[in-house]
Amino acid sequence: MRGEAVNSVIMLLPDEHREALRVLLDFLHAISLHANVNQMSASNLAVCLAPSLLRLHHVPTNGGSPSARGPATSPRRRNKSAGAPDTREIGENKAAHDCVLHLIKCHRDLFTVGPHRLIPACSGPIIY
Repeated sequence: MRGEAVNSVIMLLPDEHREALRVLLDFLHAISLHANVNQMSASNLAVCLAPSLLRLHHVPTNGGSPSARGPATSPRRRNKSAGAPDTREIGENKAAHDCVLHLIKCHRDLFTVGPHRLIPACSGPIIY
């Protein structure tokens, strides 16, 4: 089900964005194939790139808006008094990691649209 949802979202992207994402995911997958040499498994790549690829909307502690920029919204400075990220922030980071990991691992299937993906969604008889 997750693959179908992600596939649907990808197909809704503008052509240029979809192609850029496809090339990026092909590249990241190729890097992950050499993890025994470069130590960059798909999971390690997801840890490094999820914050850049998926913009997380953590609520700053100073009452500012999540989209505000500056030192007040920096995760390092924001949590300096607390010493650790809160539970929601950890959950969002894990979800972002899992999403990017899924994109890297399933990159080929995500850009495939064909009868095998569409047939289960049809409610009536299929005419070829």
